[in-house]
Amino acid sequence: MAELADISYRAFNGERQPPRGFAEGIVSLGQIPLEENRPVDAITKEMIQEYQEEQLRPKYKDVFGNDVSHLPMTEDYNLETFVPIVLNFLGRPATERDKQEIQQRLDLVGGDLANARAELDELFQDQNSIRQILRTEPGWVNRATYYLQLKEVEGAIKQYEKTVKVATKEVEKLNREMELIDKNIEENLVKASQVKTINRERVKAVASSLMLANRENGLRVEQGLDETDAQYLRRLRQIPNERFDTNLYQDK
Repeated sequence: MAELADISYRAFNGERQPPRGFAEGIVSLGQIPLEENRPVDAITKEMIQEYQEEQLRPKYKDVFGNDVSHLPMTEDYNLETFVPIVLNFLGRPATERDKQEIQQRLDLVGGDLANARAELDELFQDQNSIRQILRTEPGWVNRATYYLQLKEVEGAIKQYEKTVKVATKEVEKLNREMELIDKNIEENLVKASQVKTINRERVKAVASSLMLANRENGLRVEQGLDETDAQYLRRLRQIPNERFDTNLYQDK
């Protein structure tokens, strides 16, 4: 007991404490202990009041002297606007629908060209056959008939040759247009991707600048999943302009 009393004496900075029984801390209903031993790190009402008063004090002022919640960012950029490359013969940027339309025309003209060439081959065979007959036919009556047939065949050959020539030029033209459309679509995809990358980096720089300026108050502003770069940048720019609202910290 003497040793315990000595430990108690040293533990309380040399102040003797009154003896206590085993029922310490147990009181009757409606009574409270004479002394409440709180932990050193307990949050007190005074601490809460001090925190609230700290929050109620405006932290920053804008250029007009108004109380604001956050400091402005030190870096700010405007977003690049994607301006697609115009395809001259269309007078506008090409689309996948343009490709589909060109392909439909190619299928149609290509089919007509194939049919015309097939007809032309048959006419050339007929022409050769009639000429062969005329070399061996002795009768002038029959020869006259074959001459008429040969004339009709040669007239048809000229017509189909003209059709093949026109269709061939049309196919070549459509193929060139298809190449230009493919190139235009690819160039615009690359350009759009470049603009998107530039804008993403600019928005990231603005966000980092804003959060760095307000690192003391732990400001974190993340871009939403469905939020565009323009919407995110607009929200970032609005944060330093937010007026300081003391009602956010007052007891309701």
